[in-house]
Amino acid sequence: MDLFIRSSVIPVCHGFSLRTGGVSLPPYDSLNLRLPPRLSAEGGLELLERIDKNLQLLSDAAGFSTSQLHTVTQVHGDRVIEANLETRGLMSPVEADGIWTSEADQVVAVSSADCVPILIYDPIAQSAMAVHSGWKGTLKEIARRAVDAMVSHGGRPENLIAALGPSIRSCCYGVSGSLSQQFTDLFGPSVVEFREGKNYLNLVGAITRSLGAAGLSSNQIEVLPQCSACHPQLFFSHRRDQGATGRHLSFISLDPQSR
Repeated sequence: MDLFIRSSVIPVCHGFSLRTGGVSLPPYDSLNLRLPPRLSAEGGLELLERIDKNLQLLSDAAGFSTSQLHTVTQVHGDRVIEANLETRGLMSPVEADGIWTSEADQVVAVSSADCVPILIYDPIAQSAMAVHSGWKGTLKEIARRAVDAMVSHGGRPENLIAALGPSIRSCCYGVSGSLSQQFTDLFGPSVVEFREGKNYLNLVGAITRSLGAAGLSSNQIEVLPQCSACHPQLFFSHRRDQGATGRHLSFISLDPQSR
């Protein structure tokens, strides 16, 4: 059984986890890789034990060690940081929504359950980035901030490769008129669809515009087609499941041998 899917354009170790093949119990079944927000580690001891087992299953399948993993506590902002000693592990307390590395023995990752996971690879400067972009982070243009961070550390926009993983898509993402207007003002009318009296947000469309503004061309960006809300057998969805759901992990490393 597959535990994750890959982009066709990123040639190093990476993946976007599925919800299948793990050991977590409903409603977090089965490859849950994060404690639900606002649930303490003490209150979620059994959940944590199962998450640890799930992480081991995923790392074995992908070919990396759990000791290599670096994550952040996501806060729907636009902060991007370099992996360090404080970011080590699945439950890092460091607050940010993007994490990058230039070290071959590190794996950087973000979690999601409808928000857009973005993996960025620079084959020339040899750096890799994982980004979490919900509607708040997208309005703050975290994708553009991520590219800026990679450029400030020796990269060039024309060398980057970006993959946007499974997330909620405009088929399922109904939003308010005021939020629609904010996105239209910043990204243009094409990122909002109006159907049957309701506004639907094209979040990946807004993010690709941010990446384009940062210097990436369309052939440097791959958008995986899956909508997280449409496929309950394969993906967790915060909106579909009204918050009672697990979390995916999207990860990337510079190691080409662990693919």
